[in-house]
Amino acid sequence: MRADSVKKCLLLGLALCITLGLMEVALRVFYPTKAAFYELCELLIYRPIAGATKLFVHPPENSGERIWVRMNPDGFRGAPLREVGEAIRVVVYGDSCIMGEFSSVPDTYVQQLEDKLTAELDQPFEVINAGVTGYGPDQAILRMQQELSTLQPDLVILALFAHNDFGDLIRNRMFRLGADGELKAQEIELSPDILAEFRRAQWPILGKYAWLQFERIRAGLLTGGPDPITHTPTVYKYLWESDFKDFITGDVQVTNLLRDYYDADMALAPDAPRSVYKTDLLTALLEKAANSTRDADVPFLIVIIPSPVDICDQFEIQVDRDRHPDYRRATLTDLMAQSADEAGVPHLNLFPTFREQRHQRLYFGHGDDHWTALGQRIAARETTDFILDQLGSKGLRPGG
Repeated sequence: MRADSVKKCLLLGLALCITLGLMEVALRVFYPTKAAFYELCELLIYRPIAGATKLFVHPPENSGERIWVRMNPDGFRGAPLREVGEAIRVVVYGDSCIMGEFSSVPDTYVQQLEDKLTAELDQPFEVINAGVTGYGPDQAILRMQQELSTLQPDLVILALFAHNDFGDLIRNRMFRLGADGELKAQEIELSPDILAEFRRAQWPILGKYAWLQFERIRAGLLTGGPDPITHTPTVYKYLWESDFKDFITGDVQVTNLLRDYYDADMALAPDAPRSVYKTDLLTALLEKAANSTRDADVPFLIVIIPSPVDICDQFEIQVDRDRHPDYRRATLTDLMAQSADEAGVPHLNLFPTFREQRHQRLYFGHGDDHWTALGQRIAARETTDFILDQLGSKGLRPGG
């Protein structure tokens, strides 16, 4: 009797293993993602894996569109790179606004910029998408320095997202200012939770899906959407203030890589010491980037993308004017423009254009603060005009 029971258990276990194996094979065929999309990187904390693929799904409120995000063999989103000299090469660095995983490739800012430059100048352009979701300006600048000699660009653009890029500098813990105001790199440590997340990224697809569902249930997120308790500028301000206190006292542990909050502490109190510190930190990093591009004899421009909180009158996150009467919509973009000016880098501030066209759907909303295809199209048009104004048609040529 016991032998029969053991035999049945073994057969049941074998059948379960075969079933799970077949499900894993089916998922890999019909849901062809690699085990992981990002990998740890000593210099940049993490980076996309060359050739990796993932699926981005919009919520129903934003059309429910499914978008496959594929990295090329060189680790950039888009087509394989051309040979150096075949086209005028522009490399755009930035965060998720530039990577644009929420848009099909033709709708991304980078591709639309390539199309507009090619049409305007009647010359072949290659605009490389060097954006990475979650990156702060510190990571983008380090990556740019690392790739200047290999990519040999004719122009470098750094996109700054005023919604959260100041806060990213504190979150990442990669740089701080010395007593003399000098930029200092520092060694960081990743929290156990982050390290565990990267280990889980190597699991089979079925295992990762099961873990994700468990985490959603545990966190009470099955209903979806932003947490209504924390989804306010006042709470964001508190979160950034708390994080800055940890940072300024020497904490070097990184506990978050991808979650970003609106930079409410700076928008609501731009003259506070922490706001001045963050602005000075950004200025020092932009000077670092400017020195590198100058040494490589490559033109360098900055594009400043405004936050939907500051642009849209009816965005889901709103500043209480009664509680914060001194709030100005242009504060965050003005501070970034100030940093660019002090670093001596020409910059395009998109705030005036976006504010003027705020009644169009420039951002997704419904828990997504990224720009739509329309917002990216307007930005690409403005950037094309800005490039021509700064460099002229003769200032751009392959190997220029």
